[in-house]
Amino acid sequence: MKANKIVMKILFFTLLFFSPLKQSQSSSIINNKVEYLINSYNTTINENETKIKETYKENELNRLLDSVNFYESGNREFIINQVGCMGSFQFKESTLKLLGYNITLKKFKKNPFCFPYSLQKEAMLKLMQANEKSLMDFTTRINGQFKNFKNVIETWNGVIKIMPNGSEILITKSAILIACHLAGIRNVIMFLYYDNDDCSDCNKTKISSYMLRFSGYKI
Repeated sequence: MKANKIVMKILFFTLLFFSPLKQSQSSSIINNKVEYLINSYNTTINENETKIKETYKENELNRLLDSVNFYESGNREFIINQVGCMGSFQFKESTLKLLGYNITLKKFKKNPFCFPYSLQKEAMLKLMQANEKSLMDFTTRINGQFKNFKNVIETWNGVIKIMPNGSEILITKSAILIACHLAGIRNVIMFLYYDNDDCSDCNKTKISSYMLRFSGYKI
């Protein structure tokens, strides 16, 4: 940053003192050139800052997916669990169908290479995007009545939830989205908005555990 400022000063004084044009003409041209250089400099700085932010977010997302991959499958992309969930991120066949993938459990058992890690990662990103969209306006039946929840991630991201036992859990976007995949959107909603609803999934893992495990990623 300091080096760029020094270069700007050198360019300015070079234009100011060494232009062969007359002073009246030189002044106007210098002003235009200086303005152009400043605008170009500011544009470059803004573009660099945007690239840095995008790279950081991409790195955080990859860290999150690596963590989920290890937790769910031990980095084994061709594994099938006891209830028929497939691959690195343990997809249900029904979930893949909703996402537009014609990957069945039967096909995967016969030829696991039909669903390689690159495609599994793509599917996981699609699922996270779909869940994020759903959480902007989600309606579900609770105690016989339909209830609507809007902007769930925006409402809860960065909030500390006090559990019935007095413990504290930091709720983040990354944890919400992964918990939605592992335990279902409705169960995550129930956990967030109702104090005594920390249900367990088929592996007997509570949603609060997912919230703790996957909270430390800024995506």
